[in-house]
Formats: sequence, structure tokens, C-alpha cells
Amino acid sequence: MKNPLFTIAAISLLSLNTFSTPPAYANEDIMKLLLKTQNLSEQQASLALNAARSVKLFGETIQADKAQAKTYMLGLIQSDNMDVDYMMKSYRHWQTQVDTKVENMLNDLAALHSQLDQEQRQQLLKTLQKLAQR
Repeated sequence: MKNPLFTIAAISLLSLNTFSTPPAYANEDIMKLLLKTQNLSEQQASLALNAARSVKLFGETIQADKAQAKTYMLGLIQSDNMDVDYMMKSYRHWQTQVDTKVENMLNDLAALHSQLDQEQRQQLLKTLQKLAQR
């Protein structure tokens, strides 16, 4: 059996890739259909859907933050002076938000992982790998 941390990391990275793409690929109904093919109990499917939502939310946050960071950096370049204290306060606020989303995502993935047996984890991982190749 692969290291459980590797499995969690692989599921989170593949989910992030799959569910942080444009809405056509991030459709929750598609995720529900996918989960039906995985031979999961209702509780396991619910946990998987929660995990996918957390991964998607994290991905959306990172994508939005990239655009905001670019705009912010361009503004800094054009400004006459830089308020380092203000920038660090803003950065710490942003980092706290990201840390909370990462923690939620990891907790959701860990809850799912704890409810899946080895065969279910391997099947889900194979399915996510196929989706990531598309």
C-alpha cells in the first residue's frame, strides 16, 4: 500500500487540477455521477463531495488571488512610495485566509480518506488520474 500521505496529496492535487478548471469541468452534478461509479457508501460519497468542494474553493481562491496579486504589484511599481507595514498586514490577513482554506481542505480529505478502504482509495485515485489527463 502506498503511503497514506501520498494518497491524500495525490487526491488533493488531482482534485485541485480537476475542480479548479472552468465551470464546465467543475460541475457538481458531474462529480456526483463520478462518485456513483466508485462503489462508495452514501456517507463516503458525501465526504468525497465535501472534499471536492473544499478543493474547488481553495483552487478558486488561489486563482482569484493570482489576478489580485498581479494588479497589486503593478500598482506598487507605479506608486511613489511603499508602505511596508500596511503590505505586511495585508499579506498576513491573506495568508490567514489561505491557511484556513487549506486546513479545511485537508480535514475534508482526511475525513474521506479515513472512511475509504485501500481498494476504494486506489479506484478513486485511478479515476482522478484519468480525469487529470483530459
